[in-house]
Amino acid sequence: MTMNHSPWITTLTAALLLVGCALPAPPPNDPSLSAEQIVRRLNGKKLSSMRESDPIFALADLRSFLHPAAERCRADGGDFVVVSRTYIQFAAKTTAAGLSQTRLYLPERLACRSSASFLWGASLTYGEPMFFPSQWAGEVYYYANPQLGFISGASLERTEPTSAANRDADRKRNEECSALRMAYTQRIRANPQIGMTVGYGAIIDLKPPIALIQYDALGRQLKGREQEWVQISSLTAGSDCPT
Repeated sequence: MTMNHSPWITTLTAALLLVGCALPAPPPNDPSLSAEQIVRRLNGKKLSSMRESDPIFALADLRSFLHPAAERCRADGGDFVVVSRTYIQFAAKTTAAGLSQTRLYLPERLACRSSASFLWGASLTYGEPMFFPSQWAGEVYYYANPQLGFISGASLERTEPTSAANRDADRKRNEECSALRMAYTQRIRANPQIGMTVGYGAIIDLKPPIALIQYDALGRQLKGREQEWVQISSLTAGSDCPT
């Protein structure tokens, strides 16, 4: 005796198969592996995700994909964070989808960061990014072949603006520039000279106790005029770090 399967059963079966394929099990996490070994071990694993819903990693299954690295980071005493993102263009798997391409704002640089410094990190690129909007499932499926590169903590400390080393360098630079601005302002007010740059322009004439200032583009926008006579005692340095 033969049985006639109704179309909805066939569709449901196909849907369950596709959903099962779209949820990858995270690679097993071996605590004996180093952070670099775990990051490199993720290469060659395919990513498929049926939703764009994760607040940090955008694709829900990208979080699962990176789970071994996040676990290694926690074991190292850090937090696994996204330090930079980029737009990735996904091409349609079929022309029948209606859209030829779409793009997602995805992580491209990740880091294991402690309260004091960057411990290690990873770069992330997405090979062969494709998408498929499923009408019967009401979902958009995303596919890619992620490639990860290990980044040492020392490298991140040098290149990341939020690193402790760079924050300290910025603080010192701001302190130095503040001292230079104060000294330059005092020099302008004590001994102004034609041609000296000041806030929003430069001195083009002097008639103490006033000076004629030729405004730059920003000064003209703010002041609504090309030039103006101002009190010398009100002049200030014209750049963040004058020489």
